[in-house]
Amino acid sequence: MSSNEKRNRLDRITAEQLLHGDPAALSAGHPRLAEVLAVANAPAHPAELAGESAAMAAFTAARRTPLTPARRPSMIQLALAKLLTIKVAAIAGVACASVGGVALAANAGVLPEHPAARRAAAKPVAA
Repeated sequence: MSSNEKRNRLDRITAEQLLHGDPAALSAGHPRLAEVLAVANAPAHPAELAGESAAMAAFTAARRTPLTPARRPSMIQLALAKLLTIKVAAIAGVACASVGGVALAANAGVLPEHPAARRAAAKPVAA
């Protein structure tokens, strides 16, 4: 941080004074911030308020509309979902164990050779 930024930092009290529109704080060395806050505090233009009444009517109508309560799933659906989850997990576990077992057997050299590999090894190489 430069020394200029350290010197122009806002403390909490000055920031609160700027937000409340205190004239002493507006001239405290933060002219751009004071200008932005003054523009934000200005009354709205008619073009900015053009759809206000329609928006307020839509919000009021939406608030008056009752919310439909969420239905709880039936006990049968919950039981079936749990059963299906258990079946899928069991199938995934068996598949992982099978693939892992085959990989372990292949790494240990326990698996039998493929018949085509045996035939290729049995053929003498012509020299």
